[in-house]
Amino acid sequence: VLEWFKNEFAETGKEGKVYELFNKRAKNIPAGSNGLLFFPHFIGSTAPTYQSAARGAVIGLTLSQNKYDVFRSIMEALGTQK
Repeated sequence: VLEWFKNEFAETGKEGKVYELFNKRAKNIPAGSNGLLFFPHFIGSTAPTYQSAARGAVIGLTLSQNKYDVFRSIMEALGTQK
């Protein structure tokens, strides 16, 4: 999911520091990603049972959010936000 996000939303020419930039911006966004909820099931879900039909989603997206809010919601969904 993070690789997909980087490929779709990262600035070109900053390949080496993409995650550093996103982490730096996302750490200033409050927990809860300004109301975004992200489901990272891009290739199905695995827990508690595998469901191949499961799909990913961003819920609560408005025009007031940006790619850093989405990145933060991904990190929260994956349990990797510090």
